[in-house]
Amino acid sequence: MKKNFALKWLYQRISAVILAVLLWLHVHYVIKTVITMETGTFSDFMVLITHPWIKFIEIVFFFFALSHGLIGIDAVLDNYRFFNTSKRLISRCLWVAGSALFCGVTITVLRI
Repeated sequence: MKKNFALKWLYQRISAVILAVLLWLHVHYVIKTVITMETGTFSDFMVLITHPWIKFIEIVFFFFALSHGLIGIDAVLDNYRFFNTSKRLISRCLWVAGSALFCGVTITVLRI
């Protein structure tokens, strides 16, 4: 067992709570906007999406969702002994791909 297992375990629990709060905020504001739209136009919805706080919530939500998932995959790979030789390579490739995905999503959200 690795020495940072306890930190990963703790991060998984904390990020799960943060994800629940951010998901509630995301769903609450989207549903509130859709229900209260009088005309139901796309421009009304874009007013919500372009708000700086909504962009911030979306970026933070994606960060926690991605890191929570990658740490979960890393924990699953730790449980299989036949992955010991290539586990580091697989884990690093996943983190590089996840970092690239996060940068792409962040740039896309900020451009909206």
